[in-house]
Amino acid sequence: MLLFYAAQGAEIIRLDAIAYLWKEIGTSCIHLPETHKVIQLFKEIFKLAAPETLILTETNVPHEENISYFGEGVDEADMVYNFTLPPLVLYSFLEEDASKLTEWAASLEELEAGNYYFNFLASHDGVGLRPVEGILNENQIEDVVKKVKAKGGLVSYKTNSDGSKSPYEINVSYVDAVRDQDKKIESQVKQFMASQAIMLALQGVPGIYLHSLLGSGNYEQGVKETGAKRRINREKLDRDRLLSELNEQGSFRKQVFDSYRELLKLRQENKAFAPDSPQKILDLNQKVFAVQRGEAEQRITALSNVSAETVELELKADLFKAENGSLLRDIITEEDYKIENDSLKLKLTPYQNRWLKARG
Repeated sequence: MLLFYAAQGAEIIRLDAIAYLWKEIGTSCIHLPETHKVIQLFKEIFKLAAPETLILTETNVPHEENISYFGEGVDEADMVYNFTLPPLVLYSFLEEDASKLTEWAASLEELEAGNYYFNFLASHDGVGLRPVEGILNENQIEDVVKKVKAKGGLVSYKTNSDGSKSPYEINVSYVDAVRDQDKKIESQVKQFMASQAIMLALQGVPGIYLHSLLGSGNYEQGVKETGAKRRINREKLDRDRLLSELNEQGSFRKQVFDSYRELLKLRQENKAFAPDSPQKILDLNQKVFAVQRGEAEQRITALSNVSAETVELELKADLFKAENGSLLRDIITEEDYKIENDSLKLKLTPYQNRWLKARG
C-alpha cells in the first residue's frame, strides 16, 4: 500500500499515531522497539523503491520522545511533527510573553542532514498539551485552558493512573484561540498572522492547516450536531459563502488569506527560509520572538511581536554582520532602515512582523 501511494507521486507518507503500532500484552504499547524496527524497514524499502518519498511520523508526545523517531538520523523518519510548537506559541500570545518559546527554540539540537521538523500550529485535531510537559508548569497549562475556554474552546481530558484527570488536548480553532474578537478586524488579523509568521520563519518544513489559511473560526454547529469536540476545528464549508467572504473587501477571511499569500510568496523568494538553512534564536525582548535564518547576504532576521504593546528595539550592528551606513530592508513592508552609531533602532507595533534583510 505504501509503495502504491509512492507510485502515484506521493512525496510524503504520514504515519499516523505510529507510536502505538506494536501491541504487546503487559506493556503500554507505546514506543516499543518493534515499532522503531518497522519504521526502519519502511525506510529501507523507500530507499530502494522510492528514494524521493519522505516519511513523516505523527507522535503527539513530549519532545524527547517525539524526536526519537528520527532514529540514528538516517534510518527512521525524515520528518517529525513539531508538536511542542502549537501549544507554546499559543501560550506566548495568551500571556503576551515569548520567553518560554524563545528558551525552548534555542534549546533545540541541530538535526542530522536530511532530517526536518514539520512545523505546524493547527490541524484537524486539537492542540495537544502533553508536548509542553516539563516546559510549562501545571498552573501555566491550566491558565491556557482557562483562557481558551473563555474564547469558546473546549478541552479533552485524560484519566491518570490515580484516577485523577488532566487536560490532554485543547479543542478550538487556532484562529479563535489567538485572536481577541472584541478588537477591530485589522487587529485580529495581525494577532493571528503574527502567530503564523513564527511558524513560517522557523527552520524546517511548514504545514498550514486549510482552516488557518482561510481564517475559519470555531465551528460550534459541528460540535452540537455530532457531540465530537474535535469538530470545532473542522468547519464544513459552503463553497458559495466561502468565495463570497474571500472576495469581500475588509472581511476577516480575505485579510487572512491575502496576508498568508504575501508571507508565503516572500518565503518562497528567499533562500534563507529553505528547510535546512541555518537558524539562530535571538533573545531580544520578552514580547518578541526573534530568529535569524540564512547566511551572508541571504540572512533574514525575523521578528514577531506577540503583544498588544508597541516594542522599541535597539539592535547592535554585529547582529546583522553590518557596518554603519548599511541598509536593512523589511521585506514585508518594504521599508529601509539605516544602521547608525553601531546600532539599529526600530519599533514593532502590536502584533507586527518584520523580516529584515541586508539591502544589496
